[in-house]
Amino acid sequence: MNQQCATEEDWRYGWAAYKHYQCRTDVPVAIEGGPIFREQILESFQMLKRLAPYWYDYTVRGLDKVVQTFSYADTYVDTINRVFYLDYGEHWPVELTRYEHLVFTASILAHEACHVHREEAGLEAGGLVGEKACTERQLEAHVAMDPNDPRTNEHRETLANIHDPSTWWW
Repeated sequence: MNQQCATEEDWRYGWAAYKHYQCRTDVPVAIEGGPIFREQILESFQMLKRLAPYWYDYTVRGLDKVVQTFSYADTYVDTINRVFYLDYGEHWPVELTRYEHLVFTASILAHEACHVHREEAGLEAGGLVGEKACTERQLEAHVAMDPNDPRTNEHRETLANIHDPSTWWW
């Protein structure tokens, strides 16, 4: 909250507010990549902030940077440095409207922030346990932005089949 704690009590109060999602922040997440990538990621954050402010706060508290990559093999979140490396083309997917694409991308950002939060909390950040938990957070964020979006069913299907190794992407 950009305040220096003067006492131990100040620190405890601030930490309690942070843990209970009572801190609001406009701290931007750094975005590195081409101009279209930066525009799309920024718009996804703005959509998240407008439609699901809780999930915006959750996401910006989990990610410090989003970096464009050009290979799915290079897509991952560095939970220690709080950086999400994302394979992202310089075009809108033709099967999605701009709105649908931004909502889906925003849900992905929330998913990746979840991995960071879990790591920092000492919980299993990856593997089956981490992916299940973070896909649940992704679904929650997506529903908060647009409860009628049929793409939320993709998250539900992923969760329904999460124990099937043939569906694992990690």
